[in-house]
Amino acid sequence: MRFTWMILPLLSACSPSPTPRPGPDDDGFAQSIDVRITDPEDGAVVTSPFALTVQIGDDVAALQLLIDGEASGRRLSPDDHRALVTAEPGRRRVTLQGLDKDGEVLSQDTLRVTVLADASDEYVAFATPYDDAAVVSPVQLIPTASDGVAQIELLAGGERVALVAPGEVTTLRTAQLGALTLSARGLDAGGALLTETTLNITLRAPTPIAESAFNQRVLDLIDTYPDDGTYTYYWPSGTSWSGSTQDIYYQGARVADDGGFSSCYCSGITWELYLETWRGIAAEQGLSFDDLNGLSDGELMTMRADWYVRELDGPGPDVALSARGLGARVESLDALRPGDLVQFWRTSGSGHTVVFMGFEEDDAGNLTGLSYVSCQGASDGFGVNTESFGAFSGAIDPLLIFAGRATMPSSWR
Repeated sequence: MRFTWMILPLLSACSPSPTPRPGPDDDGFAQSIDVRITDPEDGAVVTSPFALTVQIGDDVAALQLLIDGEASGRRLSPDDHRALVTAEPGRRRVTLQGLDKDGEVLSQDTLRVTVLADASDEYVAFATPYDDAAVVSPVQLIPTASDGVAQIELLAGGERVALVAPGEVTTLRTAQLGALTLSARGLDAGGALLTETTLNITLRAPTPIAESAFNQRVLDLIDTYPDDGTYTYYWPSGTSWSGSTQDIYYQGARVADDGGFSSCYCSGITWELYLETWRGIAAEQGLSFDDLNGLSDGELMTMRADWYVRELDGPGPDVALSARGLGARVESLDALRPGDLVQFWRTSGSGHTVVFMGFEEDDAGNLTGLSYVSCQGASDGFGVNTESFGAFSGAIDPLLIFAGRATMPSSWR
C-alpha cells in the first residue's frame, strides 16, 4: 500500500485542551493521552487526496499514521492538527497513533473510509459492517451510496437478502458460522447496475448468557427516580465529580458523590443505579453492602475506572462486571434485555453509558435504533432517550455496542 501525507495549516484557532475525564465524553475529546480523528467520520467516502483533522492530548509527543496497518515511516509533531493523505482507491482502514517521547503507543483511533480516485465516480459502500470484521448474528447491514444510486441490492453468500434505499438498515439473521461474503449492488432508478462492492466477515457463535433477576431490580429502581428535569445533565470540565446524584460509601470510602449539582452524567448515573440496586438486594438477602463479591474499597474504585471507560471505542460496564465475576458480556443484539448495562459509541466518535430498554424496529423487523435510560441533554437530564443506527453523522455504530448483564449474588464467580 502506497500513501503519502502532508501537513495543512490548522483552520480553527486552537483545539480544546483535553483534561483527564471521569467517563466517556458526549462532546468528543477525552483524556490527555488520547488522539482522535475528527474528520472524516467513520464510514465516510472520500476522494484521494483527503484532509485528515485530528485532536491531540497534551501528553502526546508524536503522531504516526497507518493505512491498512502499514506505517508511513514518518512521524508528526503534536502541533500538526491537519494532514493531507493520499491513498489508493478502495476500502481503507486509517489509524492514528499517539506516541510518547520514547515512541511507545499511548493511544490510537481508527476509522474506515472508502477512497475514490475521482469525485464523479458512482459508488456503493458498507457503512457497517467492516471488512474482515468478526461478528455474531444478527448483523446490521447499512449501505451508503453516491447520489446517482437509487436503490441497493444486498446479498449474503450470493443470496439476495434485501432491496433498500441508501442508508437504510437491514438486520441480517443467520445461523451460518464462519466466512461470509456480503455484496452491495448500486442500481439506478431503472434497476440497471451502476456499481457494486463486496466485503468479507466472519460469523462466530455468541457465548450463551442466562437471564438475570438483577435486570428487573435495576428497572424497579429507575421507576423511583424523577424524570422531570430534577436531575439535569451536567459535565463540568476538569472535575473529579463522579456524575452521580448522591454520595455512596463503601467500606467507609466514598465511591460516588453528588457534587452539589443536582445533576448527573451517563457513567455516573449508571454506576449509581448498579450500586443502589446491589444495596437493595443485599438488604433483602441479609448480606453486607460492603461485601461486593469480596472487593475492597480500592478494588471497587478500580472497577469504577473500568465502568467509566478507559479508552475511546472501548468497553465499560461489561468488562467492569465480567472481570470481577459480577456479570457477563451480552454478545448478540438479540440477547439484549431491558436492564442490561451498555456502553455504545457513535460514528462521530462520542459515546454513552446507558441502561438498555428496548429496540426500535421497522415493519420488517429490522433493528433501526435503541431506547435507553441515562442522563443526557436530549431528555433534560435523567430520563428515557432513543437513538438510531444509520450511515449519518452521530448514528450508533452497531459494532461498537458493549453490553453487560449484572448477576445476582448466587451467580457470582
